[in-house]
Amino acid sequence: MIIPRTLLFTCLAAALATQAQAATLSGVAEEQGQAVAEAEIMLVNADTSQILKSIYSAADGSFRFTVAPGTYNLGAQKSGYTLVWKKGIAVGASDVTLRIEMLDKAFADGPPKAAGGDCE
Repeated sequence: MIIPRTLLFTCLAAALATQAQAATLSGVAEEQGQAVAEAEIMLVNADTSQILKSIYSAADGSFRFTVAPGTYNLGAQKSGYTLVWKKGIAVGASDVTLRIEMLDKAFADGPPKAAGGDCE
């Protein structure tokens, strides 16, 4: 079967246009400057709240998504850390790089609270 040249060029142009519209949303998950490996990073469409993809940070804390222009939220979580959100991340034609500061759960709730009750 022979594919007409017009159809072939149309498909090629559409594929190139799709690639040109993609950008990279990347960054690093850290705690006080130290990489947090294997943190789950969730990519969420900010308009629909739909989780688009979930990946784990690399040994150096880095992560990378290829996305279309739009507005996104990123969630980061790992056992022993609080869930952290970066919201309203606008991605256009240019790549976006950011840093996610993870917080150890031991330090998230502030100082210990005094116990109440009848024990004295």
